[in-house]
Amino acid sequence: MKILRKEDMLLREQVAHVRAERDVLVEADHTWTVKMFYSFQDSRNLYLIMEFLSGGLLFIFSLK
Repeated sequence: MKILRKEDMLLREQVAHVRAERDVLVEADHTWTVKMFYSFQDSRNLYLIMEFLSGGLLFIFSLK
């Protein structure tokens, strides 16, 4: 589960980025893409329920 604080998204001006991430995960159906099962929110947070994959973030490795 990925938990994103709404306040942090607003302060960092990441709302469009987070919406794009959610939209891609909803539509993606590929072996190399994590599957997202649900997303929901409360007054403070946005929750993305995704399949668990061990090993870390590919993004971090791509920066090296």
